[in-house]
Amino acid sequence: MRSEVQKLLWRSRRGMLELDALFRKYLMEQGEQLSDEQLSQLGKLLAYQDQDLFDAFSGKKSLPDPALDRYFCEIRSS
Repeated sequence: MRSEVQKLLWRSRRGMLELDALFRKYLMEQGEQLSDEQLSQLGKLLAYQDQDLFDAFSGKKSLPDPALDRYFCEIRSS
């Protein structure tokens, strides 16, 4: 596993089980195929607070950055 993916896997450990499962599944299944741009976007997503990510996960709100919101939707649907 690439070191960038391993670092993001560690950073993806969240306080909410749903988010843990979402990011872990995505990284385990897609991690090796992710481009540098996708890894960068994922790093930016992981900087958000759990509640903001959970609201986006549950469809209550969108993330403020439209590009990151689209990417988060891709992760959610994978």
